[in-house]
Amino acid sequence: SEELINLLVKVPGLDVISRTSSFSFKDERVKTADIAKELNASLIVEGTVRKGDTKVRITAQLIDPVTDTHLWSESYDRSLSDIFLLQEEIAQSIVTALQDEIGSQTIAGSQPTENIEAYELFLTGRHHFYQRGPGIDRAIMLLQMAVDEDPGFAEAWAFLAAAGTIAGFYRTSISNEHALEISGQASQRALALNPKSGLALAVQAMGAYGVHRNLVGGFQLIDRAVEADSRDTTVRLWAGMYYWYWGYLEEAYSHFHYVYRRDPRLGIANGSLGLLHLAQGQEDLAAPFLAKASELDYPNHYHAQASLLMARGEFDAAFAKLKISLADPGTNPDQLRWIYELEKAGRSYIENPASADTLISVVERAPGQGFTEKARLALFFNMKDPFFDYFSRSIEEGPFWLAYLVPTLWLPEYKEYIEDPRYLEIMSRDGALEVWEQRGFLDGCFRVPDAIRTHLDCSLRYQ
Repeated sequence: SEELINLLVKVPGLDVISRTSSFSFKDERVKTADIAKELNASLIVEGTVRKGDTKVRITAQLIDPVTDTHLWSESYDRSLSDIFLLQEEIAQSIVTALQDEIGSQTIAGSQPTENIEAYELFLTGRHHFYQRGPGIDRAIMLLQMAVDEDPGFAEAWAFLAAAGTIAGFYRTSISNEHALEISGQASQRALALNPKSGLALAVQAMGAYGVHRNLVGGFQLIDRAVEADSRDTTVRLWAGMYYWYWGYLEEAYSHFHYVYRRDPRLGIANGSLGLLHLAQGQEDLAAPFLAKASELDYPNHYHAQASLLMARGEFDAAFAKLKISLADPGTNPDQLRWIYELEKAGRSYIENPASADTLISVVERAPGQGFTEKARLALFFNMKDPFFDYFSRSIEEGPFWLAYLVPTLWLPEYKEYIEDPRYLEIMSRDGALEVWEQRGFLDGCFRVPDAIRTHLDCSLRYQ
């Protein structure tokens, strides 16, 4: 199914929904018209696959969801060894059925491997890669087996590299060091086999900053990745992250919106778009994206929402959101006790700022992302000096520490943090100043030389 999507997405005139959203309805009893409405799709392709030891039977239909009529349907019985030609044939049949709308088009597929066993391992491994979470362990194992079967399988190497890149963000059995080693070696192998692999270039972009702290080189690589494969939603998602973290919100929005159009039921796409709208003070536009992100179990927006409520003095609602953001995994009794202790100390600090030392002592025991988590809590409680102390030390905590801070830092309510001289000093240590000098400063901001301490002026961003 996903290979069919990959073939169709290359056809001019077709806007094809990606696998995460398309497959989210698998095995559910949902009307075709309701699926089309949820995905904003005008046509639906559905079918079945039955596989034997050496044979495969595929049925496929192209459906108009408004009239519930079949525009085209076909059944295929083939040998598994012909699977690549069969995928191309089905895609061509669909395109031909739509030629009145998109004109005459020719599908030109490719055969990524001649080893059917390697291909099946790859398909299952890629599936687990897209599932994220603990499935990353299985993805790495299966993709490693795929390249062991066929060391010349460039796409399998690229996905193995991608799985290693994100392993550290999930609860997997693989250490960060081992995952990054897998990522680096696999991406090099993928590019040696296919120098135009957008996914492998994107992996190297993540490693350029996350491992080598070469932010300038990372931006160059992520731009090359998008140029090589602008249709790949993982490439565009990671490009969006790069631009978001370092303040280029308009470019980040463009990348995230592309991912959202292709994958409207992807939690991170909805959450990121919602947070970008919040950063621009557009709460009415943010609301539906953040609601969908919550529905899809994407949690990264809760802390920013909690901080926004806290900055406005809506304390009860703020603490409710904060507890949701901190209750992960939510089954550790020590962590639960700490959350309640944090709320108690936080409410005391609101009533009596002289109790700051008590609150800081609780924040110091925060589980999770080390100094980065402590910096987020200092932001929530608007404790500027502790924030910059934690912010400075969080730089050393591994790749993309900014992912946990940016959603809150970019809120208009935290403008004074961005304009504080310490922000520019800390970001300069991480390579941001060199990028900003080459590419332009973060949207709506410019550097103000000062005899004492140079700082940013972001009045244009927040006007």
